[in-house]
Amino acid sequence: MESASTAFDNYCAYLPPQIEHWGIVFDGACHEAIVRGLRARIEHATLLDVRDGPDALVAFARAHIDDDRVGALAFLVNQPTFDLGYPAAVNAAIGEFDRWHTRKLKYAFEVWDGNFEALFSEPSQDLRARCLDMHARVSAQQQLSYSAAAGHPGRLDIQCHEVLWITQTGFEPHDYQLPTGEVATCPNLLEGTASLGGWLIGTIPFGAKYGFIAPGGLVLRFARGQIAEVTGSHRTLCSDFELVLDRLPVLRNVSEVGIGMSHAIAKAARTHRAGHFWHERHVGFHVGLGARLPQTPHPELLCTGPHLDLVFAHGALRAGDGAELLAW
Repeated sequence: MESASTAFDNYCAYLPPQIEHWGIVFDGACHEAIVRGLRARIEHATLLDVRDGPDALVAFARAHIDDDRVGALAFLVNQPTFDLGYPAAVNAAIGEFDRWHTRKLKYAFEVWDGNFEALFSEPSQDLRARCLDMHARVSAQQQLSYSAAAGHPGRLDIQCHEVLWITQTGFEPHDYQLPTGEVATCPNLLEGTASLGGWLIGTIPFGAKYGFIAPGGLVLRFARGQIAEVTGSHRTLCSDFELVLDRLPVLRNVSEVGIGMSHAIAKAARTHRAGHFWHERHVGFHVGLGARLPQTPHPELLCTGPHLDLVFAHGALRAGDGAELLAW
């Protein structure tokens, strides 16, 4: 019980103090314990159960869009499909919050009663300090390289000269998705070949059906910042991946390299078969394809649209001079 209490304290540390009233969007079938824990810590709240339909959600979102004292906390479970599992009218109602400023929002995708405690087991200030330290270290680099874990060949060379690194610690106005913990940028260039050995996640959820992808199953060769070749031993997965690239060529473009910093997510990931949105903040390295970071200038890519993340469960990240920055 003490660890559950700590997890709620860690979560609530991310909530902006200027918000006086919270709308809590949840599914009573998945978030009963979460809502109970939050109500014990949040004095003024409106409970918005998606099972009750869209009307209350729409009314709350429209009534408080310009009120800086009112915020929204959302807990949404949408795996394994990407329709949130709710009727279209409810999905549209939740979309009303997209018109709010992100500083008033905190979204937790794929977080439910069974994993909340694990995902928020890490003190928020410890995670923030680790992110800021990594931000300072990579910002000083013009080149980085990712190497696969021992016994699994693979290396990616990353050019990052004068790029803008974005830090996501949960305390920035733009970081409204929890759990958090990431440092990322849009690289100048990425080249090399790497076997995934991890999770394939994103706005196109076909990766969810494969769960953890063993090394060798999906091997990607990158040239000039684009996917140039898809190979691997998992032929069904490779075929699915190639089909997605053919239908959506924008996903051939490398739009992000990210460094996840959350040890809590790395631990929780061991008990989850499918990859979720929060896996990209798993301590380690990931490559983003398609839609770019909204905060990072890149004229050839849209800031909205399809996005896939290749999350590497093991490996090492090194500076241009070979010094190890992170191993996991």
